[in-house]
Amino acid sequence: QMTGQMVESVNSIGKPSESLKRLNDYYRELEKSTAQEAKSALANEKLNRAYVQLTANRETAKNKLQDLIASEKASNSEIRQAQKEFDILNKK
Repeated sequence: QMTGQMVESVNSIGKPSESLKRLNDYYRELEKSTAQEAKSALANEKLNRAYVQLTANRETAKNKLQDLIASEKASNSEIRQAQKEFDILNKK
């Protein structure tokens, strides 16, 4: 004959306890936040790449403009075009 405690033990086999449920909930939330952090990190990485590219293009345009001005052989239209390209990249 089984005691009440034995019946409880048999009935609880395969059923998650409250602490196990809380632990599962905790891990589920942790996975969600980890996924969100990964998305955020990816977005920041893309933004950083775009900024680096913009900065490099701005530097190139600046150097081209300086070279044209210093050359004294460039036409005014070439200088104006280079200035326009630089101004577009230099907007804040």
